[in-house]
Amino acid sequence: MKNVGVEEDAFIYVADSAVVTEDNLKLMTGSHQFITRLPATYNECERVIIDAVEADQWQDIGYLAQAQPTTNRPNASYRGFNSTLTLYEQVYRAVVIHSSAHDKRRHKRLEREVISSLKSIKELTRLAEKKSFACKKDAEMMAEKERLNSTGFHRMEITVTEKYRYASGRPKKGEPRSPVETRYVFVVNIVEDEAALEKRRKIAGCFVLLTNIANEDGTEYTAEKVLQIYKEQNGIEKNFGFLKDDRIVNALFLKLPEHIEALGMILIIALMLWRLMERTMRNNLETNNTTLPGWNNQPTSRPTAYMLTWKFKGALVISLMTQRQVSGGLNETRLAFLAALNMTAENFINPAGSG
Repeated sequence: MKNVGVEEDAFIYVADSAVVTEDNLKLMTGSHQFITRLPATYNECERVIIDAVEADQWQDIGYLAQAQPTTNRPNASYRGFNSTLTLYEQVYRAVVIHSSAHDKRRHKRLEREVISSLKSIKELTRLAEKKSFACKKDAEMMAEKERLNSTGFHRMEITVTEKYRYASGRPKKGEPRSPVETRYVFVVNIVEDEAALEKRRKIAGCFVLLTNIANEDGTEYTAEKVLQIYKEQNGIEKNFGFLKDDRIVNALFLKLPEHIEALGMILIIALMLWRLMERTMRNNLETNNTTLPGWNNQPTSRPTAYMLTWKFKGALVISLMTQRQVSGGLNETRLAFLAALNMTAENFINPAGSG
């Protein structure tokens, strides 16, 4: 669970869908403001999504991502719809969000599911058409059971029909060919469940944010604001990768609890400095409306601290008596990154005496 500052003494707790349990909701309701994602396993999730789609009164949110889109990863655009739902006898605000990125991915997944469903129903059809019965009543009873088989988006329509077995050889001239046995078999027609498929198409690309923050006119917590706060969780999640980097953690062995706590504090301070460098660079670039040469020297307005360290990889400061200098000097790229950090070449070469 993450917290996002709202006011000096108030917080909005942002959590993933695992927090949605009866006990957790009771703990938070009335004492804490929260935003989380409602799991799709709840019936109320599908209901509010269908209500939003049928109402078709979306609030256009647009693009939220600050990173530049690429051909392979275009930025997602969003729409929002405010609703309410009831969980564990308590009413909550539900913000239905439609994401263009989710819509494309889920429609592709839906196409794969339809193909898989058709393949499965064809196999069931093949097995059903192999069955044969001596009694029509038995065949009809089994047909009723077979009709219950479905594969998500397809089902079988079964008709019981007679199949005759004749004696070997030709009948005598002028005499009709008489069957020696009558069997009952299935004739199967595969039917697509259009209602189920249409429902899935409607809700594709939608998810529900659950919150106890009121949806009142004039307040700042619109559907867009709720989504923005929720998406900030992704940035916080990325910090865990820094704290759990196995190249750092696995290289150390600590036995005493106080040593482990000290290492944790060092890593958190390092993380704060790491993110502060990013924040400083990005704010300066935004203020000056400029960019830095990023990966493959492509211009970027959102440099990362990791990118910064790579730009200075191999830079050595040589100390000769009272003089210090950088081996090979500082090129334009490194000077640009230093400027974005509000630093000069002198700060880098003589950090202790540069003021």
